[in-house]
Amino acid sequence: KLGNASKTFRESKNTEDFLQATNEAIALSPNTMDGYSYRAYLLSNLKKHNEIISVLEKAFIKVSDIDWGTEIRMRKMLADAYAATNQNELAYEHYAWLSNQTGVTDRNTMEAAAQFIKEYMVEE
Repeated sequence: KLGNASKTFRESKNTEDFLQATNEAIALSPNTMDGYSYRAYLLSNLKKHNEIISVLEKAFIKVSDIDWGTEIRMRKMLADAYAATNQNELAYEHYAWLSNQTGVTDRNTMEAAAQFIKEYMVEE
């Protein structure tokens, strides 16, 4: 289903068609991260932070087996969405989690997490 969603989006660039396809993919396979991550990426491009939060919170509850790379990217996206909506305490929790994933998290993510944590600690 996600292959069809990706093809639909590439061919039509219709955001609503792609969002619908990701909803269908999530409904068909709610215990895998694929549909959630596709949807989160699209919502991120649209800067729909509250919707990203909703999708990824649900994903982290539903999906128990997430590969490290995907989990890192999705937690970073969730932390960014929390920060963008001024939910700094929740953003901090995810950035702190990311900063503890040394050896798995890429340098840019580690730097973003460290910067947020530094600024958050100054505010407190």
